[in-house]
Amino acid sequence: MDEFTIGELEVASGVPRRTIYFYVQQGILPPPRGAGLAARYQAAHLNRLRAIPRFRAIGWRLDEIREYFAKHAEEAIAAIAQGGSVREGEAREAGTLASPAPAAFAPSNPPVFLARYSLTPGVELLVRRDLPPEVAEQVGRLLASAREIFGPASQPRPAVSDPP
Repeated sequence: MDEFTIGELEVASGVPRRTIYFYVQQGILPPPRGAGLAARYQAAHLNRLRAIPRFRAIGWRLDEIREYFAKHAEEAIAAIAQGGSVREGEAREAGTLASPAPAAFAPSNPPVFLARYSLTPGVELLVRRDLPPEVAEQVGRLLASAREIFGPASQPRPAVSDPP
């Protein structure tokens, strides 16, 4: 099929129409031909919708995907959509934005435990649990000030208790 309605594209790609509209708005997908009920989407739209999850799986942001689509021929995008190789380094070196690799978990990069204090509905304070004593004392004063600002009905209290 060469042309799709929004409903047909939604079924063929498995992507909700709301997301498709968002991708068009963000310039990740080109606008359809026509407007409203007469809007028609092409195979290029379907290829991009099928390629996006492959890029996301290797950690690409939407701006990187948009730039890749802008710089590469439809044949390259179709090949990725149909299961072709997506190599992070090669594609990024070919002209897309570089993004830092995620930090690997290592003993030198241990998890950080946080305490979350609910100050009032919709207002929370996140505090590291391993604070030095002088900073912990300042946080205590901050929480006391929060009681004064938000009133006695909103006693700051930990909303999460993670292991130390």
